[in-house]
Amino acid sequence: MMDSIVTIMENLVSSYMASGDLPVPLGNRMWTASPFRDFVCKDGKSVYIGISTDSQFAGFCEIVGHPEWTKDPRFLTNELRPKNFRELEPLVEEALLQIDSETLCEEMEKRKLVYGRINNVAQVVEHPQIAARNMIVNAVYSDGTAFRTPGNPIKMSGMEEETQYSASVMGADTFSVLSEYADEAKLHEIYDAVLADCEAASKKLYNL
Repeated sequence: MMDSIVTIMENLVSSYMASGDLPVPLGNRMWTASPFRDFVCKDGKSVYIGISTDSQFAGFCEIVGHPEWTKDPRFLTNELRPKNFRELEPLVEEALLQIDSETLCEEMEKRKLVYGRINNVAQVVEHPQIAARNMIVNAVYSDGTAFRTPGNPIKMSGMEEETQYSASVMGADTFSVLSEYADEAKLHEIYDAVLADCEAASKKLYNL
């Protein structure tokens, strides 16, 4: 997991190794480009926008009705815009409050600009791509209680993909696994003591 995180941080790590400048937390912003983060639109929905070239910025300015921004000395190049993001981003925020998210996304799509709708969990669960990838699967306990849960993200050719699972309650196999080390009476003694400690800790934690 740690190796994966370092790989995902490729840009940050490479930038630091090359310049010696220590990156700091920026929220959803990109430190090398602007506007490059999430913005709220007129309908209250958020869209992530990634403008990283001068031509992209010109196209974006057309969409929001502010072509004059391309002539502003503070925003002329992709090197200048992130340096002056404190001046640029409030202008973008105000402009996007005048356009609904669907219109913005349609116009961004037409110009092949980088954007992304920010979905809530319900929209993620019901997304057609999630269904196509079988990422929501069915599971059922031995007593018949059924539920839906995220599936296996690893997809490989030749590997059968399961969408129906049998689930076990926590500790269902504890006694059978440990039976070779102690008899049932001893296991109950240990298990019941641990269970009592857990219940006491939960009550203390939640002030029950």
